[in-house]
Amino acid sequence: MAIPRNFDYKNYDNLRQKSEILKKRDLFLNIVIISFILIISLLLYWALRDNKNIKTVEKKLNKTVTKPQIDKKALEEKKKKDEEIYRKKLAKEKRLKTASTILGKAIKAKEKGEQYLEKGLVSESNTFFKESLGFYLELKKYSHEELLELKITREELFYNLASLFFNINEIDKAKEIILSVVDEVRDKRYFISAGCIFIKSKEYDRALKYFEKAEKTDPKDGKINYYQGVIYSEKKDYSKAIIQFATAIKKGQKNANLYSNMGLLYSLTANYEESEKCYSKALELDSGNWQYYNILGNLNFIMGKPDKSRDYYLKALELSKNIPEIYYNLGTLELESENYKISKDYLKTLITRFPEFDMIKDVKNKLLKIEESIKKSAAKKNDNND
Repeated sequence: MAIPRNFDYKNYDNLRQKSEILKKRDLFLNIVIISFILIISLLLYWALRDNKNIKTVEKKLNKTVTKPQIDKKALEEKKKKDEEIYRKKLAKEKRLKTASTILGKAIKAKEKGEQYLEKGLVSESNTFFKESLGFYLELKKYSHEELLELKITREELFYNLASLFFNINEIDKAKEIILSVVDEVRDKRYFISAGCIFIKSKEYDRALKYFEKAEKTDPKDGKINYYQGVIYSEKKDYSKAIIQFATAIKKGQKNANLYSNMGLLYSLTANYEESEKCYSKALELDSGNWQYYNILGNLNFIMGKPDKSRDYYLKALELSKNIPEIYYNLGTLELESENYKISKDYLKTLITRFPEFDMIKDVKNKLLKIEESIKKSAAKKNDNND
């Protein structure tokens, strides 16, 4: 086709460019509209789906709500269980509080009894031991778990019960209780407790077995050797008893009773010098004990040391003026020393103050002997004057 000669090429290009721009614009608008329609569609879809889920949940909830009786019953049962647990908890706390109070009173009474026993006040100590025993017997009603919460085991409870029965001299009960736990626990304190109970019941061989077991658990404890010495003393095996007492001293046991017992054994075997050493040691540890002075007076009297003997007797009398044996010993010493007037004064004081003294007949015979000796002495003096 022929192009007109007067055709405007420049205008044609501009029109073509505008046409392309319009096409692109229309395409973009179409894309935007389609995208908008898609987004709206998606939002509608999600909204409808969530609505469906809500309806499903509502249906489920409605189904649960349709059974109100089952839920109520379950709640009531749970409430009852919770109340029961709470009641039990309160009861347990109250029971343990009571048990704790009982234990405190038991310990306090026992400690008071031991204090009185140390002072030699047996009747007063027994009163508190019996009181403590009553409290400990109350604790026997509690379970093992409850006792553990009080920080005391069943075995510890039985150990204390045996100790208290021992202290009030109910040995059979003490024996029965300690035997129920001693071999189970296998503890030094329990073995010693059993041994002491058997000493009290004079079953010395059984006592010895428990002290031997105690020594195996603690070979360094000299107290165990002391008790073994006591057993051999009761069995009249003095040489073994002395060995045990000496071993106890080597292991650090130093008390007046130990030296006193050892001194007695030496005196029974006529070893008076060793006996004197032991009683002197006992006196160092217990200087206010009139008995040690009295015994030392006896030992020196036997060894023919009247002046030393007199000093010991007078010291014993100074410590205790209510002991008839001291007056008797002084009266006898002065009689042997031919100090008749002094002897007579001591023996007459003895008869006046202690008419129930078990050797009163011997005292009266000594007084008759003194009277005869005084007469003889006076007659001899008159003869010499003539």
